[in-house]
Amino acid sequence: MLDAEFSHHGNYCTFETLIRRFAISDKVVAKIGEMIHDADLDDSRFQRVEAVGIDRVLKGWECFDALYAFLQRR
Repeated sequence: MLDAEFSHHGNYCTFETLIRRFAISDKVVAKIGEMIHDADLDDSRFQRVEAVGIDRVLKGWECFDALYAFLQRR
C-alpha cells in the first residue's frame, strides 16, 4: 500500500514498521519480527526456520478469506 503509515517501509515489513513506530523494545517481539520478516519478504535476512510455518499459516488465512468471499456471492 503506497504511502500508508503502517506498511512496508524500506527493508522493513509491516510488523517491523509497527515495532519501530511504537518503540517496542521487547526482545521476544523482535524475534517474532524476524520470523515475520523472513516469511513476508522471503529474503532469508534473518534465516529464521520458523518463517516457513508462519508463511503457511498466513496463506491458509488467505484461503479462508477467499472461500468466504466466494460463498458470499452465492
